[in-house]
Amino acid sequence: MDFEKLIPIIDQTREEVIGYRRQIHENPELSFEEVETSALVKERLEAWGIPWKSLAKTGLVGEIQGGLPGPTLALRADMDALPIQEETDLPFASKNPGVMHACGHDAHTANLLGVAKVLNQIKDQLPGRVKLIFQPAEEAGGGGRDVVKSGVLDDVDLALAFHVWVAPEGQIRIQEGNITAYSDAISLDIYGKASHSSRPKEGVDALFISSKVLDNLYSLKDRLFNPQDQYTLSLGKIHGGQAINILPDHIHIDGMIRSMDPKVRQDLKEMMEKIVQEIPRLYGGRGDFVFKEGYPSVYNDPSLQKIALDYLKNNYKSIVKDLNLGINPMYTQDYLIDNHRVELGSEDFGFYSQKVPSLFLWIGTGLGPQAHNNQFMINEDCLAYMTRLMVSLSIELLKTHKEERDEEK
Repeated sequence: MDFEKLIPIIDQTREEVIGYRRQIHENPELSFEEVETSALVKERLEAWGIPWKSLAKTGLVGEIQGGLPGPTLALRADMDALPIQEETDLPFASKNPGVMHACGHDAHTANLLGVAKVLNQIKDQLPGRVKLIFQPAEEAGGGGRDVVKSGVLDDVDLALAFHVWVAPEGQIRIQEGNITAYSDAISLDIYGKASHSSRPKEGVDALFISSKVLDNLYSLKDRLFNPQDQYTLSLGKIHGGQAINILPDHIHIDGMIRSMDPKVRQDLKEMMEKIVQEIPRLYGGRGDFVFKEGYPSVYNDPSLQKIALDYLKNNYKSIVKDLNLGINPMYTQDYLIDNHRVELGSEDFGFYSQKVPSLFLWIGTGLGPQAHNNQFMINEDCLAYMTRLMVSLSIELLKTHKEERDEEK
């Protein structure tokens, strides 16, 4: 399938995709509340004759059956917004007070609609099947977990997703292996015995014990882990005490750990639990530790990463042709970033990558305020670039996966 011949078909969706993005941006919805967004997606899929089913409460999955035999590829876009008051001057700024698309999910959803339209138009030439997953609740609800639990990936061979990135237009971060962090919540409860401050010996000071616990937790990285074992410990909330002259009998602490390696994650869990339980005993108190698993690390399958990287190196000039994004195709190496930079952010596409071979790419959509900022915005001209990228990579991954599978027979 000649990509050059596909460009006019793809580019016909340019203004349409921008319109979808603006409509979604103007009407942002929080996790598991994406009712209007889902309605827009359903209406478009039905208009194009693409069958769909509801998924994960407010999400949905469409399906395009190719005319040629081949694997099944899942394309994913998240749809939810953030609880942020938008402070941009955009003519299509959020109409919903306190809710904003400040992480680019409006662009992800609009792009996948454009991709769906194009792939449906050329489905007779597609070697395989494409599932279009419009996912709810990436930000706060773990919608990716619900997608996997639904079984929609049980017959999927590979998955692909994009995320907008505050970087020069056209740059692509395309790394192999773990590219985001495991993010897990923790809570500590330290128990002592209350007493009046004039008689501290009659009590067990839970706040004093907590200080010893925290000191040991913060010392873990320096003494029990290697410097290259990337992780962060953040304790953001602490509650306890009733009066300034009473030693508290209970302190509650909430926090989060982020890590890149599953062994480091497990070691952290075990060591923290040991510290929280054993340190209080030394002072006559008691400690409880709760570890709540959050999002797993996104793992880019090395073989898929290689297929995509090789394809982009050979076809980048065609993909960016006439896009007017200030991209210099003579310096392709400046736009394809494949070094293994540590990124301790989290993404629930990690649930997909635990289930099926997956590829997650960061797409540069212009410099400016970072994601989750009330002035976050993208260069809309990058939407056409994203659509070209996802269409071309989808076809390449389907074709190459089929060829590799045929060779194994």
